[in-house]
Amino acid sequence: MAYICAYTACILMGVSVITVVLGIQKQHVQSITQKVSRPRQLKERFYALVELLGHKPQLIKLSRREFVEPLLKRLHEMLTEYGFEFTCFGSLAFVFILTISFMLAGVFISHSLFGIPVGLVLCATLLVTLVGRYESRLHKQEIEQMPEVLRILSAALGAGKSLPQAIEYAGQNLTEPFGSQFLQASFEIKGGCSVEEAVDALCGRVHAPGIALLATALTISQRTGSPLDELLMRTARMVTSNVALRRELDVKTSQARLSAKVVSVIPVLLAAVLTLLSPDYRAGLSTSIGSTSICIAILMDVLALLIIRSLMNRSVL
Repeated sequence: MAYICAYTACILMGVSVITVVLGIQKQHVQSITQKVSRPRQLKERFYALVELLGHKPQLIKLSRREFVEPLLKRLHEMLTEYGFEFTCFGSLAFVFILTISFMLAGVFISHSLFGIPVGLVLCATLLVTLVGRYESRLHKQEIEQMPEVLRILSAALGAGKSLPQAIEYAGQNLTEPFGSQFLQASFEIKGGCSVEEAVDALCGRVHAPGIALLATALTISQRTGSPLDELLMRTARMVTSNVALRRELDVKTSQARLSAKVVSVIPVLLAAVLTLLSPDYRAGLSTSIGSTSICIAILMDVLALLIIRSLMNRSVL
């Protein structure tokens, strides 16, 4: 219970420190919270504060970096999936606040500067884990929705619609994650892009079994005018069988995947807990032998993950 209270206090402290450093004025927060229906609620004020932080020039400049922008987009999608109503800039500010809070909590619990790297590692581990779970769930949804995509396109083309009309029809009748992708392809076609370019861009945004074959078939149909309804229905049956095989494979490799998670998470958590709670452990880390041992342990952990991944790929083949 004490740790929960300490962590909550550190979160509030982190928000306060960042507010002072970035120069947020109280009247700015009030001007935003007055536009919402309940300006006095803590949640709405927190969202307004995070959005103000995210729209600071420093964070906007950081979010537009080439290596940050795709990660930020995926992070924003993940936070939206988990119920957070941030913009892209607000998502970056939220991660910044979360990182500072973890670092302050580490210092507060350990009463040492060792808590700063420990909090940073724990925050990074948490974000990587959540993003990995979101990516895995999104990829699974794409795989399971692929037969429905093929059937809808086949029905639209069989009803006499043109290929651009079939793409728009699929975007209007499909749920996420494919619905928005097909609508984007339809908007690109209406904006002047050729069907081939829009289909290639769609194939680059989506990674699901059969999407490359679908892109090739749509491109050939656009060039030659050949009917695709029967081909798409046959492909839908093949993809359905592929989905069933993938589910069976997930069941058979569940033990290996669980072992990979245990191998990757448990050592990190154990080292973090010992660093935060044990002064003797921190004293050992400050020596050359202790730091060398930690580096060797990290290398062994990475090697174990690579071996498990290799075994899983071999079982798939």
